[in-house]
Amino acid sequence: MTAVSRIKHLFWLSVMFLSAMSATILVIPAAVHEQGNAGVRPKIIAILFWLFAVSGYSTMFLANKRRKKFLYRRFGRDIQENFRPGIFCFFSNPLAKIIDIAAISLLLVFGGIVCTPLKNTCFAVVLLSLLIWAANMHCLFNSRTFRITKYKNKEK
Repeated sequence: MTAVSRIKHLFWLSVMFLSAMSATILVIPAAVHEQGNAGVRPKIIAILFWLFAVSGYSTMFLANKRRKKFLYRRFGRDIQENFRPGIFCFFSNPLAKIIDIAAISLLLVFGGIVCTPLKNTCFAVVLLSLLIWAANMHCLFNSRTFRITKYKNKEK
């Protein structure tokens, strides 16, 4: 497995873990409604949430570490790109444009929902889950690590 394919593998693992983390939020109302706050299911869901969150951010950390190592080996140094961190960068590639538009619109809708009586419904929980997913994907798909996954070796 090449260095870029390892980075790619870790990147997509991170996407999977962070998507699962967001999906666990959808299960919380059903578990609490069924067993109350003291039940076993809410605790299992909380453990899964944190397990997926730590796994997602850890794999992203490892992918970023491998990216830096790859650049150091390839070019003798870490390239100082004029590129802000993913959280501050918007619309950097076609996939990021779609996710950024979704994140901005979800943020606006969620902000409107908080000010209405709908804030205590399952609709708000679904929006919160989608908003957390979109925020994580925004950071991932605008990152330097995602740019490296598109790297093609031109020397043969």
